[in-house]
Amino acid sequence: MEKKGIAVAGSILADVINTVSKYPKEGELTQICKVTRAVGGCVPNVAIDLKRLCPDLDVMAAGRISNDDNGKYVLDILCKNGVNTDNITITDDNKNIRSLAVLFSTLYQL
Repeated sequence: MEKKGIAVAGSILADVINTVSKYPKEGELTQICKVTRAVGGCVPNVAIDLKRLCPDLDVMAAGRISNDDNGKYVLDILCKNGVNTDNITITDDNKNIRSLAVLFSTLYQL
């Protein structure tokens, strides 16, 4: 029997999400109440969703991550979700892509 699967290649990054109590006005500061991380980029988002939709499907991720905390975080999340990470290159150049998001939450109103 022929084995079938899907390879997902492209950007792999960690999203750093800062939760704030209010959006600052121009020239104003605000308090960051909570910092969390999530996987981002097309590879983790598509690969993890494919595994959740079809757990028996072989899904392989391909791309490049840095040998830092964010790279290790993304690799760990992919593995925990059953995605094959054999084609992810780990580099020491510390050029891992990160995105920074700001989330407003009424839970942290000052």
